[in-house]
Amino acid sequence: MVLVIADPQLTAEYSYNIDNPWKLKVIKYYSDIYMKRYFESYMGRYDISGVVVLGDMFDGVTNYLYSKHLRTTWTEEEYQSLEERWKWIFQTDVPFYNVSGNHDVGFNIPFGQDKLVQRYRKTFGALNHHFEIGGVEFVVIAATAVYKHWANGDFYQETDNFINSYSSKEKTVPRILLTHIPFFRDIRTHCGEENGDFHVPHDTGYGYLTQFDEQKSSEIISIIKPDFILSGDIHHDCYFIRSGGIHDYVINTFSWMQGNPNPGAAILTIQHTSDKKPMIYLTPCRHHNQILLYIIYLLCFTLCESLWFYTFYFIHNFKASSSITLAILLSLPLLAWYLFLQYLSY
Repeated sequence: MVLVIADPQLTAEYSYNIDNPWKLKVIKYYSDIYMKRYFESYMGRYDISGVVVLGDMFDGVTNYLYSKHLRTTWTEEEYQSLEERWKWIFQTDVPFYNVSGNHDVGFNIPFGQDKLVQRYRKTFGALNHHFEIGGVEFVVIAATAVYKHWANGDFYQETDNFINSYSSKEKTVPRILLTHIPFFRDIRTHCGEENGDFHVPHDTGYGYLTQFDEQKSSEIISIIKPDFILSGDIHHDCYFIRSGGIHDYVINTFSWMQGNPNPGAAILTIQHTSDKKPMIYLTPCRHHNQILLYIIYLLCFTLCESLWFYTFYFIHNFKASSSITLAILLSLPLLAWYLFLQYLSY
């Protein structure tokens, strides 16, 4: 099994233009521990042999452009802090296969992309590469560099050469294409019954693109010839079948801080038939609504504290001193704090 994650986007110094350092620390902690606990849950519950991250590891680049600090990258100290948090959240010996996103290496940014690409390679590995798991080939492309006018020249050329190299490669096993930016789909394309009326938007701007245009999408798909396409970027699930039977999945954000109240991930299963041909299944997974959990915990805390005050009042007025009453008096506030501090983000 392969765990597929998209857009964890670790909160950075200028993610929300928050000047209060203590408020930022609280946001960082609870967004990090939420992802850490869900990641540990997946790793403990399933037999995971690899983890695919579909880009936007850190929440940066675009945010810096709009902040009062006009720059496109982190300081060395900020980047080192993000790396340490990443290692703390995703503690495992299972191999990671990473895909670069616009918040990692930039998209349509005025300067600084060379340094972003260099840092990404050092921390997360190659931007364009392929690997094999269970007799299935995974092809990773740097989605933010497929357009010449929106990427650094060398970065674009590397990506273009890698994609075109598949025009002469024979396809011998099933192939899954991994990209951060989704491929083109009509605005009326439905994303599945479980996603209501959600549709993948057609939008581009300073630092982002929500999907490739139709021509570029057709060009890349015709060259690489995938059976499955996995992407992220839009922080929401979306699934449909393209012409030719290509299964196209957009994976939900893994973080509860990215505008979707029900984050998630996906489990990719590769099974082999009697003739040893791999069969591929992908199961989207939805997480709990974290805001709703906060409300529930707050209600529990309020109830426990109310009972504590009532018990204290009872003892004070009726001089009760039984061991059971004293135990309740001591345990209720402790229980309330335990729920808040230990399980607030899970």
